[in-house]
Amino acid sequence: MDGGRPAAARPGGGHVLRAHAAAARVGPGDSCLPHRRGARPLRGVALVPGSPDRPIRRRAPPTRPTPRWEKRLPYDDDEVAALLRAATDPHDRVLVLLGAHAGLRAQECVDLRWADIGLARRDLVVRRGKGNKARTVAMSASLKQALIALPQRVDGFVLPYRTPVSAWRHVQALCKVANVAAKGVYALRHSAGTRLYAETQDLETTARHLGHATLETTRVYAKWSDRRLRETIGHW
Repeated sequence: MDGGRPAAARPGGGHVLRAHAAAARVGPGDSCLPHRRGARPLRGVALVPGSPDRPIRRRAPPTRPTPRWEKRLPYDDDEVAALLRAATDPHDRVLVLLGAHAGLRAQECVDLRWADIGLARRDLVVRRGKGNKARTVAMSASLKQALIALPQRVDGFVLPYRTPVSAWRHVQALCKVANVAAKGVYALRHSAGTRLYAETQDLETTARHLGHATLETTRVYAKWSDRRLRETIGHW
């Protein structure tokens, strides 16, 4: 109001209101909100047609997710050999072989007792595996020799590490010494499964060695075995 008259009734007032209304009008193809003094246009924002106050952001194009099995690769044969060379402590050597040959999990390694070792039979017994299931695991010649060279502890445990975290730290330290990319203790178990399937081409044998309840869990080792084959041929 100006002196009792509305703005539209003042000379030129109607033109001013129409000009402001036109400036605030947003079309379907516009890419920013109505401009205010000092405001910056929004980048990467689209508007809902007919709704200038409801901006929506444009979605980025979908990317191909990385399969889980590609994120948890095993140590290859050369890396396992490097870890064994770096293991000056005989306990660390046994730890690597329990994972890379016997396929034990970290908790199964630290829980292993001398009463569960059958050197004459060349096997060992996992008393409490995943799901509290017991299983008998074949022992490699390398693991047998490493166990024979290991002094027996008075507490009956094979290894001095009492927690999986302690075992993990020892493997991390070995990786640093051996100049091998650290992948944890579980990757040693993956190495056992991958190598066993590559040499036997038998999912049931691999599943029984690792204590898998179903073959679906074991199929990942077939994929890793195929990957290793491609990498080997690529160096020919």
